[in-house]
Amino acid sequence: MFHRKKLFILFGIGLMWGLVETFGSPCIRGACGREFGGAILAGTSFLFISSSYFFCKKTADILMVLVVAVLLKLLSSPLFGIPLFHPSIINPAYAFFSQFFLFYLFISIVNKMHLSDFYKGALAGTLASIFSVFIFPFLQMAIGGSACLKSGTSIPLAYYYLPITLGCALTSASFGALLGSQVRKIIYKNNGNQFKWSLLFSTTKK
Repeated sequence: MFHRKKLFILFGIGLMWGLVETFGSPCIRGACGREFGGAILAGTSFLFISSSYFFCKKTADILMVLVVAVLLKLLSSPLFGIPLFHPSIINPAYAFFSQFFLFYLFISIVNKMHLSDFYKGALAGTLASIFSVFIFPFLQMAIGGSACLKSGTSIPLAYYYLPITLGCALTSASFGALLGSQVRKIIYKNNGNQFKWSLLFSTTKK
């Protein structure tokens, strides 16, 4: 029962991540401009990555969050009538993978420090966002595309709006750490109470 609850919550986190990217992308880009919106979405991804880690901390289960988010983004291709390998579909999917695994790389290092979950999440999220931003243009070129450039310059958009991505990542990852930790405590507490009641009931029944 407890494991099913964890998986259900992780599935929900992945679903929200995918929905935010799928439906939030047109809204944010419409309000802030196409260039600005991508930086916001890149940073806010760490809310879902960080909260899932601090909630579960079991890699095999947490991978479901990534899989659900990526699948939902890919399903937006037929939903909006966009080719599957269009940059607006495939680029975020690749970004999901890089952000996810970079966060887990840095959190494994940060965990060795004597910090609270809040600061661990903030530090790992910030470092992961920096590295994911710098590798993203190379990733685009590796799959046959070209890096999107700031109009009138030769600077990739990912680099130009790095401060925005960092600000969103810092806020999202630290809040996600607090959220995931609190939900984890609540679930464990409720599970412990259920166990005590079931044990008491079985003892009384005897």
